[in-house]
Amino acid sequence: MEANTTEPETSPSQSSASQLFSSQTSLPQQSPATTFAVTTPRSFVAELSLMTGLEPNNIIEVLSRMIYGSNMISNAGGSLPTTYRICNALFRGQEIPEKIAQNDFEYNEIRGHMEFRQIPVSPESIMQCYRETVQHAAAAKYLITKIVIQQRYYDEATFQQAHGILTHSTDLSRPQVSWADYGGYYRPLNAPYDPRFLISSQIPTAMFDMIGQLSGEMANLDGQQAMDENFYERISYACRFCERFIQIHPFLDGNGRMYRLFLTTLLLRAGIPPAVYGLYAYDRSRHEPVELACYLNGNQQPLGLQVLTPLGTNTHLVKFVVDHTYCRWKSPENDMSKFLRATGQGP
Repeated sequence: MEANTTEPETSPSQSSASQLFSSQTSLPQQSPATTFAVTTPRSFVAELSLMTGLEPNNIIEVLSRMIYGSNMISNAGGSLPTTYRICNALFRGQEIPEKIAQNDFEYNEIRGHMEFRQIPVSPESIMQCYRETVQHAAAAKYLITKIVIQQRYYDEATFQQAHGILTHSTDLSRPQVSWADYGGYYRPLNAPYDPRFLISSQIPTAMFDMIGQLSGEMANLDGQQAMDENFYERISYACRFCERFIQIHPFLDGNGRMYRLFLTTLLLRAGIPPAVYGLYAYDRSRHEPVELACYLNGNQQPLGLQVLTPLGTNTHLVKFVVDHTYCRWKSPENDMSKFLRATGQGP
């Protein structure tokens, strides 16, 4: 159904849209790993605007579609208008409610999105979709702030902090695990076995090795000027490390969304706009074999460090990313119109 129809669009009035996330009600006490998800500095969009020379609305619209597409690939999050509204509020430094009530506009909009996608609807599943959207945007803001704006290098703590933000308040049902027990932690030794991924006991060593190589590459690229001539080379560099991250599969859940955030920050750091994909069923069907190509085909034995191939270039992933950066930072007119309506800035 989804491939042949367009999800119905609902938008609040201009006044109500501007007030959806302006409530100053106090939120429950949160751990340091998730504080960033609620209140953040207001300079995020201004800093990116200064770096890119783009209008804030343009930046927020493109990043929102990147987050929405990533969520759609992982069967997570709410609709595109919901994502637009949450990202606009969060990226501009507004406070985001921890929960939404059943009579809230967002609640009913997410319900409609789930019904359209034929996802079982319940108060719990609606809240989970809402949190997945909020936390994905918050994790993106955290990583872009640290890696792109502040020009810091990746370390293990950054990956774990971002994962803790991404999965905050999202419990797993299969296996049944509380978010507090897996968010921000590497995959445990007793995690379900999958021969495509590195065995759990070797994750810390593999991540340490990957980050060491990544730091050297980032330092080298930081000293070079981004030019159209080395556009493909810079995307290849980002994809090499994303492929290794996919093979390591360091976390119990959320690895797909984490790899796509990792890719976004590496591209932005290298002077390349984010790759936006996953919004439509056809696009998602193209992405699936690209991600599968990152695994070692036919491997049936526990994947250990000695089996991991040296960092190379996955041409399938590189081509896919190149194809999805062709618009650069451009917001298609139709998408910008949807963004402006969803955020109460247009008719």
